[in-house]
Amino acid sequence: MSLSICIIGGGAGGLAALKVLKESEEYERGLWDITVYEARDDIGGIWLPAEPIDSTTTPLTPLYDSLTTNLPHPLMAFQSHHFPPETPLFPRASVVLEYLKSYASTFDLYPHIRVKTAVDDVRWMKDTSNFEVKLSDGLTKSFDKVIVANGHYSLPYFPPTPGLDKWLSAGKAMHSAWYRRASDHGRTVLVAGGGPSGRDITLEMKNRCTTLVHSVPGSPSKDLDSVVKLRPAVTAFSDDGTVTFEDGSTYRNVDFAILGTGYQFSFPFLSPLLDDSLPPAPSEEKRLPDHLHNTRYSIYPLHHHIFPLLSSHLTDTHDAPFPFGSLAFVGLSVRVIILPIEECQARFISRVFRDPTSITPEAAYRDIQDRYEELSKRGISTHQEYMKNWHRNMSGTETEQFAYRDQLLRFAYPDHIDDFPYKVEPWAPWANNDKLSLRAKWEHLEKTGQDKEWLKGVGYSDDPTPEWVELMKKLAKSTIGTAPDPEPSLSSETL
Repeated sequence: MSLSICIIGGGAGGLAALKVLKESEEYERGLWDITVYEARDDIGGIWLPAEPIDSTTTPLTPLYDSLTTNLPHPLMAFQSHHFPPETPLFPRASVVLEYLKSYASTFDLYPHIRVKTAVDDVRWMKDTSNFEVKLSDGLTKSFDKVIVANGHYSLPYFPPTPGLDKWLSAGKAMHSAWYRRASDHGRTVLVAGGGPSGRDITLEMKNRCTTLVHSVPGSPSKDLDSVVKLRPAVTAFSDDGTVTFEDGSTYRNVDFAILGTGYQFSFPFLSPLLDDSLPPAPSEEKRLPDHLHNTRYSIYPLHHHIFPLLSSHLTDTHDAPFPFGSLAFVGLSVRVIILPIEECQARFISRVFRDPTSITPEAAYRDIQDRYEELSKRGISTHQEYMKNWHRNMSGTETEQFAYRDQLLRFAYPDHIDDFPYKVEPWAPWANNDKLSLRAKWEHLEKTGQDKEWLKGVGYSDDPTPEWVELMKKLAKSTIGTAPDPEPSLSSETL
């Protein structure tokens, strides 16, 4: 009997999981049968564009027309697959989509992918000892293992800010998930959010209004130029168009608000297995919850952000809602370089599927204890803050995500001590730390038409990585774009 594996989602995480599992000796010997289910009509996940259907139906993707990556592509790429030669250092979304399709075709993934097929329900059947997976086409399939890789950028988060509901109902506000391109929304527009989308939308919308108020939590109240006014977090929306900020300042006659306020985790097909609530705080009597919890910010508790671990896995496995090591998540980490992490997580999963004894519930529990200690060192003390930060940038440093990747790989390749495959290269942390400066300089090259000359001949060797690293180092040392603009403008560092 072959081991049947279901992967939910045909975005980057699902493709990485499929590719890695296909590389296994078990798959080559016909011992693993793998199927990916993708609800949309093609692969790509959030990188596959789609226009919003209407103002109330959540869009299939938050992708806006002008989006470019906020990471240089040699850094963001899967370690097993490079972007094509002469690809712009910070490519547009359409280039990333083609890259993912190239990944799928290069590693012959398409025969395993079922598009236009959503997973509606997943539950563990104790009588048959497998997962029952109900599909949108009416069929029900049985699987031994399930990997959840549908991402977490599909359900917009609307903060409980006083007055916001009225603005939304009146059509005076929308989440950035509905934003596709700059359009006229009145003389004064508010953009809330300090992430990449908030920055990009601000830069686009400043040319379509008289005043743009950019609300970034924790920022000072400061006029950046004649159009853009930087303000801290919003605390209230008033009926008369006045917006109040956390420092007590206000802005009057705001015509429209675009909310780059993030997304919340959503796995509706796991409702039989997942409790949508904050779990009880751990205690000496109850170290782990009885159920898996979606806290909105995180899935808890997970070993290495991958495998659920419940109290019954440590005490009486017969009472567990599903066996330890049978259900896995890919791509939940936040504020990280996600594609290479997803491949590393897939390699970790592959070893556990291959050898279920390679990790025990007791060892997994120690990892969860370590995670609490890491977060405590960052000054986190309340249970809600623990949950909010559980998947966020590992232990909060720019280097920790790279240590996490290597930790996963050491486990995936136990026969290699320090020479394990796909080890993080020394240039990666540097490029990550310099990403904002590199992006600003690259944008200047594109605006001045110098980018093609910089790209000429780069990336054609069998191992193109050194060429791309050399280009990034050259760009970092250059003074391109460092001269002050005739008019003050937004800086990447500020946003």
